[in-house]
Amino acid sequence: MKQALALLLALTAGAALADQSGGLTQYRINQDLAGGDTTLQAQGSFFYEWDGTYLFQADAGMTRLQGGSGSDTSLGIHGGVNLSQEFTVGAFAGWEGFADLPSDYFYHGVEFAYRTGNTNIQLYTRRQSSDFLGIDNVAYGGNAEIYVNDQLTLVGRGILQDNDATDRFTTLIAAGIDYTLPNGVTLSGELATWDKKVAWVPDASGQSISLGAKYFIGDRSQLFPDRSTVSSLFGTDLLPIN
Repeated sequence: MKQALALLLALTAGAALADQSGGLTQYRINQDLAGGDTTLQAQGSFFYEWDGTYLFQADAGMTRLQGGSGSDTSLGIHGGVNLSQEFTVGAFAGWEGFADLPSDYFYHGVEFAYRTGNTNIQLYTRRQSSDFLGIDNVAYGGNAEIYVNDQLTLVGRGILQDNDATDRFTTLIAAGIDYTLPNGVTLSGELATWDKKVAWVPDASGQSISLGAKYFIGDRSQLFPDRSTVSSLFGTDLLPIN
């Protein structure tokens, strides 16, 4: 009887340990290096993982031009499956509203994560339109993290976005660092460069710097980034949708 009870407790403890949850809250300020607008962003995510296999995540974000008349906002969800300890495949969908555009927009796509040693690499593709099933904007992107030690993480991201409706093509590449303080707060810095072409003719480009603070709960490597335009194109002074 005691052996059976001990086995039951061990199995229960193992199941409990297999589930995990966590999240992220962050605030960032971005400055265009050419002396343009300053933008502010607040973003948060929460994830829950069942049995070490199934993953659910919810995102919310807001970006605002300093002194602007309104904010761009987004809500999103992810669902994923851990195919192994290293490889995760997932899908995402969400809604976003822009202060300067008359219509709300929807986005959806698929994403992949590969984690090995001190490295986390993710790739995704996203479609976006005022109609949920539309494909006005098609984007291909990726992000990477290299965990140098318990305090320092090197980060990078990139995105290519093609809008067939307006013949607009946007690219963004960024790199930065995260440094975690003893109290758990992570300070972040990022340098981004972006470029926009219309009908393949150069239209605008720029560079920006972002500074911010993050607070992670749980294992940060299990989080997918917010895939909305509001968050993924933070660091530019353009709306690539219109």
